[in-house]
Amino acid sequence: MVKVIWLRHAVTAENLAKQYIGHYDAPLSNKGVSQAQQVAKFLANQPLTAIFSSDLMRAKETAAIVAEFHPTLPVQTSSDLREVFFGEWEGLTYQEIERMDRERIYQFYDNPWNVAPPGGEKLLELQKRLEQFVNKEISPYCTQTKCYSSGAEERLQKEPILLVVTHGGMLRLVSALLLENDPGRYFDSSIGHGQFLVTCCGEDGEWETCNL
Repeated sequence: MVKVIWLRHAVTAENLAKQYIGHYDAPLSNKGVSQAQQVAKFLANQPLTAIFSSDLMRAKETAAIVAEFHPTLPVQTSSDLREVFFGEWEGLTYQEIERMDRERIYQFYDNPWNVAPPGGEKLLELQKRLEQFVNKEISPYCTQTKCYSSGAEERLQKEPILLVVTHGGMLRLVSALLLENDPGRYFDSSIGHGQFLVTCCGEDGEWETCNL
């Protein structure tokens, strides 16, 4: 069994202003740095096997703060872990988008799998990136042999604990697709900034929630 801690990056000034900042590369706010430090202390005693992060600044900064307590682990970045790209809506608030593109934003929230923001991504594209990341980085841990033999002695390998620092949209997707297997539940869950979801993946490829 492999544990994956899916951590949402800490908060930015743009998040606090309720702006859409999918691929916009914003740093953490002072409040965000404090959030990241708190979660870093909470995870300090977890025997992490690897740390992965979106390549966007707010995620990388969050991951780097956590990694201070795990100095032997490099932060491995991946563009697959980015937030959904909001195209022309990047940097705007919901109210601003509603005023300038009311019909499109309603269509997007009603059917985000097939409707994208102007110049942005559909959830189908975010799903593809999640699947690429899981297949490349997580699945090898889930399918590895659980034990090995040394002479007559058989010993269990340490179960991996992976930290993945990503974004709110990706965490909704993890919950809806990996845990619920129901795309229609995308908007049913929400993880706050600096908070995390813990999942387990077995050799059969099945996912479930679990505790640290």
